Amino acid sequence: MSDKIMSKSEAELRIIMLQEIDNFLNDHGINEASKEGQLFVNLEKRLEDVVVNHLVDRDKK
Repeated sequence: MSDKIMSKSEAELRIIMLQEIDNFLNDHGINEASKEGQLFVNLEKRLEDVVVNHLVDRDKK
């Protein structure tokens, strides 16, 4: 098993995706206080968990 959770390129891709989500939300006036914002916050957290779990499970194989 590798000590790294993800490669540099995977981390860069993840950062780009999160930045684009943030840009999309800002462009549409969606913030954490709005109902839509809470849905996106929950989705973002869920996606982060899924990505990390996938990478950790992959490294265990």
